[in-house]
Amino acid sequence: PHCKLFKRKVVENVRFPVGLIYEDLATIYRFINQCDRVVFSTEKLYLYRVYFGSTMRQNYTSKMFNSCIQVSQKLYSDISEKFPELEKAAASRAFSVNRAIYFQIPRALKQERLQVWQEIIKYRKTVILDTHARKRERLAALLTYSGSEIFHLFAGLYRRWQMRS
Repeated sequence: PHCKLFKRKVVENVRFPVGLIYEDLATIYRFINQCDRVVFSTEKLYLYRVYFGSTMRQNYTSKMFNSCIQVSQKLYSDISEKFPELEKAAASRAFSVNRAIYFQIPRALKQERLQVWQEIIKYRKTVILDTHARKRERLAALLTYSGSEIFHLFAGLYRRWQMRS
């Protein structure tokens, strides 16, 4: 996992969204926008603790769906508008979060699955053509052209393969 540290003056001017999850996705880019400079280090200075009661480890809820849609759309529009040169990266991130939540939505919730699928479709071409996007995301975007059912099938096979590795 990647760690980010910010000075207090940076984070005190940006509010976390109320009633939504994925707070980090909704705020990190806004924090970075407030910074005068950014430093990158490969030094291991951070110990990551996995909290099994966290939102990301819970079963699917409609709050996840609502948050995913709102946060990814806002991230994409904010970054594309303010930093057009980062539009592809914003599309890739929006695609990624929608892809992740899509696989958690139960098949019975057809309307929610359809809405997230439409978000995925909106970004897929940009992700495929972005040579800087992660290979995993580019492959997933390419697989969306086979349709939602095939896409979901491949995702299940990929998850099982990962668990064995």
